[in-house]
Amino acid sequence: MGPDHDIGLSTGTKIGYGLTAAWMVGVLVYTDGNVRHPVFDTLFIVPLGGWVVALTVARVIRRFRG
Repeated sequence: MGPDHDIGLSTGTKIGYGLTAAWMVGVLVYTDGNVRHPVFDTLFIVPLGGWVVALTVARVIRRFRG
């Protein structure tokens, strides 16, 4: 796969991946990798919630646009 290979990801998906990665890295840095830190509990919950909300909003927008 070269740089010209398009795997068909939408801009929204790319943004979602970037935000998810940034959140996870941010949590790991903030908690210093301490799994007992309360903020570490949000490592997977916040991105999952974000994806659910984003997909729901995208579906609603798609439905109204036709």
